[in-house]
Amino acid sequence: MSDYETFMIILTISNLIVAILTYAHKK
Repeated sequence: MSDYETFMIILTISNLIVAILTYAHKK
């Protein structure tokens, strides 16, 4: 796996975490 692929995976996971935290915070 290349550094670019790893970076994209980290970005996707962090976006999911932010979305979940934001959703949980709004409730």
